[in-house]
Amino acid sequence: MRRQLPRAADDGNWAVTVLELKQFEAPLSAFVVDADPGVRVRVAVNALLLQRRGQTIIVDAGTGVMAHLIDGLQMDLDAALRAHRVKPSDIDLVILTHLHGDHVGGALHGSWPDDLRPAFPNARVVAPAVEVEWSRGGGSGRSNEGGPVAVAALAPVLVAVADDVEVAPGVRLRPAPGHTPGHSVVEVDGREPLVFAADLIHAIELVERPQAVVPDIDQALGLETRRRLLNEFADRGVDVLATHIPGPAPARVERSGSGFKWVPRRRD
Repeated sequence: MRRQLPRAADDGNWAVTVLELKQFEAPLSAFVVDADPGVRVRVAVNALLLQRRGQTIIVDAGTGVMAHLIDGLQMDLDAALRAHRVKPSDIDLVILTHLHGDHVGGALHGSWPDDLRPAFPNARVVAPAVEVEWSRGGGSGRSNEGGPVAVAALAPVLVAVADDVEVAPGVRLRPAPGHTPGHSVVEVDGREPLVFAADLIHAIELVERPQAVVPDIDQALGLETRRRLLNEFADRGVDVLATHIPGPAPARVERSGSGFKWVPRRRD
């Protein structure tokens, strides 16, 4: 499934398309430590396609060759791109918010783990330097971390970038640590700025209860980052997308009591 967010590309702005690579049900307790294990939520795996004249970018890439690390969740990024008449060779830049398998696996082709190559022959791949170095050191050892293998396989095209950097005109990679040490969000400038929040919020319940305990690498830092950025999103009235929250998308974050509301909206 895919959703086109109407943003003109002929005036320098980015045309943004949500590529919904998967939807499935999962227990909320997979994302919120103290949740009732009987409560199940609908979960998506989203990537972004950014296009403007002469430039094509993807943000995150789904599981691809790392599906076996993520409960066997198969995703076909190539098919999602073909639906928009985009070929792998058309991609100029791949932006990775972090290096978990459901974000980086689709950036690779080949056989796991020793015969892998970059999936996009004409693209550079950018990732947060903190995340790259952490992965080179082995990461946390959790089963869903594709980072250690990915940084080796992507080495010929991988560019590790500093915190809070513009990686393409009007596209900024901003640090949002906690989920992983280098986890980042992507902000796309335009008439209506948009933030791809990646794994800052895995479910709407974490917008409503940002203080909930989440199985992040650094739970305290993740909580601090989540509250800080949700406050920022509410203050700015910016549009927000997230990897694992299904559409309709995007949404606005609004204050509600001690938490926030996730308010889907249409972009005109």
